[in-house]
Amino acid sequence: MSILSQSLAVAASLCFMAPVPAWPGGAMTFPQVVAKNAAYRSSWHGLLAEVPAGDREAGFMRSLAGPATLMLVVRYDGRSYVTGTICELRNCAANDVVALIVPETGRMYAVQRRRGDVPLRYRFLGHPDAAMQGILVDQAERADRHRAELLR
Repeated sequence: MSILSQSLAVAASLCFMAPVPAWPGGAMTFPQVVAKNAAYRSSWHGLLAEVPAGDREAGFMRSLAGPATLMLVVRYDGRSYVTGTICELRNCAANDVVALIVPETGRMYAVQRRRGDVPLRYRFLGHPDAAMQGILVDQAERADRHRAELLR
């Protein structure tokens, strides 16, 4: 069993969606949170430093321009995280990012998922350990299920 599949199994067993308390300042999308909070903006720019400058598939990540979800509070193994997604305009099904914030520290992790003519690929940002990678993938899969429900 790969590390990623082990992490997914652990994350799935530890996760539940918590009641969503009000985000300070009201409901906001990931780009809005980054724009309004200097610490989160700094964390996001730190993650972007891991992305090669010429990466065209990451342009929406740098500009934070594209469809985005409202931030949600989720719990894994008793810890709360805040998560949201953003995707490339007119290409959400093939290029999106799930971001996860640790509110106590302002630390941020993300996973960019690319699909299309090639199999699904993950690019983890923020140097998440195996457990955090599992949480990010779990949140990405939840976002997919939510998107599918909206399209019904």
